[in-house]
Amino acid sequence: MPRRLFAYATCVAATAGLVSGCSLFGGDDQPEEVVVTVTSTRSSAAGTAESPAPVTVTTTVKKDGGSHSRDTAPDGRADAPLAEVYRAILANPRLVPFTNPSDRPINPTGDYRYTLADVDGDGKPDMMLNIAMEETGPGWPTVGYVTFVLSRSTPGNIVVAKGVTLDGAASAGGFRAGTLMPTGGQTGIAEAFWQSVGTETTNNIYSVDGDGVVVKERDYTDTIDTSGPWTLPTPGGYCLPAWHSVADTSLVDSMTTGGCEN
Repeated sequence: MPRRLFAYATCVAATAGLVSGCSLFGGDDQPEEVVVTVTSTRSSAAGTAESPAPVTVTTTVKKDGGSHSRDTAPDGRADAPLAEVYRAILANPRLVPFTNPSDRPINPTGDYRYTLADVDGDGKPDMMLNIAMEETGPGWPTVGYVTFVLSRSTPGNIVVAKGVTLDGAASAGGFRAGTLMPTGGQTGIAEAFWQSVGTETTNNIYSVDGDGVVVKERDYTDTIDTSGPWTLPTPGGYCLPAWHSVADTSLVDSMTTGGCEN
């Protein structure tokens, strides 16, 4: 296993409490907050060709916690402001802050994928953003880090959970990692580590607490059945996501959770 990936797995496995206690996630337990103003102008249902009724959604939030204002959502849907946040992210994924959890320099490759799932248990879809990172050292892999944009975000304030997970493969040694989304009413996040020629997986189960911190709940090992076609034994209530390109806005347009990888 490459040194950096090994260090990651060791750090996560050793963390029984808040993951922010591990150097992977920085020292602040509070979710990162970034000021970004999103303005969307559309014609309301009441508008006509002769007399259009434009409706503008604009929110401005001061980073120091100052007041903000928001107009009525253009289509009357309660989740319309959150959808605006997600559309802005899909248009420019670099809006989402990312803290390097590696001990080596890494840079985004420009490849971003996403899905929607309720990871914090508030009944609203959060955005799981898969960010491909390329390590600059020779022979080091492109690895996906998944960060979580929480549904408590508003058009003026992107709230990102404190903690990231791995999703990718090492270029040598056969190390694999997968981030799993909740399904069937489950919440939280799961993460699996395995070797390409191994017969066992290590699974981590996380929750997202009220402060937006990713908390490790438990870990356990599972056995890979090698008697037939290779299949990853996923934890109950979780699956590997069918990641969507950020160019595909269909999930955000409908504000529905994503599906599982076939």
